[in-house]
Amino acid sequence: MRAVQLVLPIEHYGPWIRTYKADPDCAALADRHYTRKKEKIGSVQFTRPGENLVLRTARGDAVWCSWKSKFRKDGFDAIESTIFRNESFRTSSFLIKWAIYATLMHWGGKLPPDGIITYVRDESVKSSNKGYCYKQAGFVSAGKSKGKGLTALRLTPEGCDLILQELSLIYQLKEVKRWMKVALISGEHMEAYDFQQDALSIEDRLQEVKRIMKAQRRQGWTEHEPPVPTEEFLNRLYGWIPEDCLQDCL
Repeated sequence: MRAVQLVLPIEHYGPWIRTYKADPDCAALADRHYTRKKEKIGSVQFTRPGENLVLRTARGDAVWCSWKSKFRKDGFDAIESTIFRNESFRTSSFLIKWAIYATLMHWGGKLPPDGIITYVRDESVKSSNKGYCYKQAGFVSAGKSKGKGLTALRLTPEGCDLILQELSLIYQLKEVKRWMKVALISGEHMEAYDFQQDALSIEDRLQEVKRIMKAQRRQGWTEHEPPVPTEEFLNRLYGWIPEDCLQDCL
């Protein structure tokens, strides 16, 4: 008789699902990542000791791990992306941005002073633009590591805030347009007009955020898949939703 496995409540972050350190699908992805040492291939766990946030896609074709430690040799006060491998159909920068959101939520909505960092081993990356997917998600160069000469990439708390603003505005625009259609179908034309004006205002703010991101060599989102809407998600991201719509969104 097969043993019954305890299933914990699922935490969704857009395309990501929180999982555990010994997730076999994630371990298999880690085995194919250049950071995995040969002698460790096949090991049950693939994370570092300490606080880890491990994320996977539902199909198990992408993995991400955020690691937080008080004891760092590089001098950064930051959360580190220790592994990211994407074998899915989604763009890597899209997954990274959602992983940033998940990381922020997991550690109480506040990043350390140096934000989020990652390291790239240049010789193990085929692309001429090392760390390109991270750069597309807002990371910028932070020099080389002293020991192994790895390329350090860093997302500042300010850069993280821009990503969350973009996510917030895209989600809010989607909801306002949806309720505008509902109002039109219901014959509430004045209410539909008000929603349209809200949508125009949100679009202006979204374009401004994208202009700032472009000026800082950050690329705006090209695709969007919001997580299952919850009151906490809506309030944490933009703090507003029409009261008469709230129950329909939960």
